[in-house]
Amino acid sequence: MKLGNILNQRLDKPDEFEIMTGRVKIISKISFNDGKIELRPDTFTNTQMILVKPGDLVISGINVMKGAVAIYSEKETESLAATIHYSSYEINEKYIDRKYLWYLLRSKFLQNYIRTNTANGIKNEIRPNFFLNINFSCPSLKTQKKIVQEIELFLIDINDIIQKKEDQLNSIEEIIPKKLESLLGNPDKKLDGLFGDIKFDQLEKYVIDVADGPHITPNYVTEGIPFITVKNIISGKIDFSNVDYITYDDHKLFENRAKAEKGDVLLSKDGTIGIPCFINNDYRFSYFVSVALIKPNNNLLNGEYLTWILKTPYIQNKIKQNSRGDMIRHLVLREIRKLQIPLISLPNQIELSCYFNILQQKIDELVKIQKRQIILLTDFKRIYIETKMKQFD
Repeated sequence: MKLGNILNQRLDKPDEFEIMTGRVKIISKISFNDGKIELRPDTFTNTQMILVKPGDLVISGINVMKGAVAIYSEKETESLAATIHYSSYEINEKYIDRKYLWYLLRSKFLQNYIRTNTANGIKNEIRPNFFLNINFSCPSLKTQKKIVQEIELFLIDINDIIQKKEDQLNSIEEIIPKKLESLLGNPDKKLDGLFGDIKFDQLEKYVIDVADGPHITPNYVTEGIPFITVKNIISGKIDFSNVDYITYDDHKLFENRAKAEKGDVLLSKDGTIGIPCFINNDYRFSYFVSVALIKPNNNLLNGEYLTWILKTPYIQNKIKQNSRGDMIRHLVLREIRKLQIPLISLPNQIELSCYFNILQQKIDELVKIQKRQIILLTDFKRIYIETKMKQFD
């Protein structure tokens, strides 16, 4: 039968006043991973809207191929609104089980149908008139419910395994912060470090300079000097594979402000704040205002050690407390200079850095294994569901 035999497109329009007052929330997106509806924090709209009622099927015409299919729970009491790039449908439960329909439309059945029956396949925005004319084989309601029951019993087990893997991953990623805290202490918790004599003092006493990049967006060119922004250091290492470029003349001008050199430390200060990055090479580059350059006094402070201590829970907490802004967080240079850092002798700084470098390598290997296992389990879950649906041949 056709989807139009079991679905009625909802043509009601939401009340504009109820949208403006926030009583009717607006759909922001439908998650590709789990089909959950996410809502906008604001009520602003400059386009026509559609109405979504509890129990409705909702699809994104643009992203339906990626899994943007949702069932708005019939247990909800308030309607939603969505832009005209979405469409919503009342489901006739005499012929189709809601969950069965949801699994069907998120399987390869729908992707293959669209690819086969449209000229541009995945590039098409799926409209209601096309969607409602999609043919599918509809087993009895009893069979549908049995298939859903089998899928969901399986998902209880497989999701439990995936959750345990994710918990293990989180535990692995907590190893270094906890180890840093145990060795170097935490004044907020009145926790003494185990590394011997440690004193806390202001960062600015042990550095030559703390500066940020130019406060203007430069003219980008196709080839030239790499221009580093926060996006290039969020991994904790400088990523030169996805950089913009500036001219040599602009680079020379920016270098006069503060030149980044091997042994210095970068720190993200706008948006995603508090990520340190050690400069361990002689590559020439400039950096944006969103990145701070910390130039340590090498007679007192080792740059690699500084990178590690900036990751301690105590300092990360101070960075968050001292940042400003509502939507986008900012960290000013003055607050970076005032950071109270744990200090040990220079030879011990180098020794501790070597220890954490080796520990990080081992953790990276463990993280890679855990993430690979989660991907395999997620793929297995998808394949199982699609096999149960038997709709994608």
